[in-house]
Amino acid sequence: MGDTMIAIPKHKKTVAAIGKFDGFHLGHTKLIRTAVQTAKESDSLSLIFFIGAPSESIMTRDECDSRAKELGVDVVFHQPLSEDFRSMSAEEFVCSVLRDKLKCRTVVVGYDFRFAKGRSADAHELERLCAFWGINCIIIDEVALKDSDGVSHTVSSSYIRYLVQSGRVDEASRYLGRAFSVSGRVVTGRHIGTAMGIPTANLKPEENIVLPPDGVYATHTIIDGKKYLSITNIGTNPTVGDNNGVTIETNILDFSGDVYDENITLEFAERIRGEMKFDSLDALTRQIKNDIEYVRNKYSKTEQRF
Repeated sequence: MGDTMIAIPKHKKTVAAIGKFDGFHLGHTKLIRTAVQTAKESDSLSLIFFIGAPSESIMTRDECDSRAKELGVDVVFHQPLSEDFRSMSAEEFVCSVLRDKLKCRTVVVGYDFRFAKGRSADAHELERLCAFWGINCIIIDEVALKDSDGVSHTVSSSYIRYLVQSGRVDEASRYLGRAFSVSGRVVTGRHIGTAMGIPTANLKPEENIVLPPDGVYATHTIIDGKKYLSITNIGTNPTVGDNNGVTIETNILDFSGDVYDENITLEFAERIRGEMKFDSLDALTRQIKNDIEYVRNKYSKTEQRF
């Protein structure tokens, strides 16, 4: 278990928040804030122990680390799902990892936390074992919100991924407690937008990041910490028909700088429409200009934010 070595000062104990934390949604935030506050009250270090990662994440590893620091976490560690780690018994996890390596005074987990070989132990088993070994255990209850139809849903990464993949980015943002976003590097595009008088930045996101479906979105683009209103197309550009796969192209309004090879972030406000095939580039240009006007009217004049 060499991958799990963490340098904790000898005179310090920790309060560890444990989980996947792949989205930092409202439930995750409640759990982590509890850990940070408990650590302050007990003169301990607050620690996030990330366990593995899903096949499709809502945030990149760097974004997770940055968000953790924003929430006041002292120590961040990512635990790979190695065979040794996956085969641990529940008691070995508590003794070897929580007590010996993390030096836990307190551990904080969600109500649905599972661990040990075959995910055989739950949060209440963790609580029982922690009590035996002199570790406090705090279990955070379910956090739920009502959707736009008034139906209550548990705040979870899986539900948020479902909302994003359904194009319901505005609702996903509510469950995240912040705007759903995608970050990446700006790469060379085909300059079709430039030729149409609507230049775009072509974003290459990290692999395994969940993306909304093909369509046109009202977005904000963050460049060097500054936010610009923008409109983003995700899709294959069927009107052009060059079959180059899915692209993310963003027209950044009222911005004329060069962002090639820069890292930028797109915050998604809403899905305006699905991707469409037009009879000509002129027809496509007219529709894009209509989309831009819609975004300006809704998100500039009313100062609506997300």
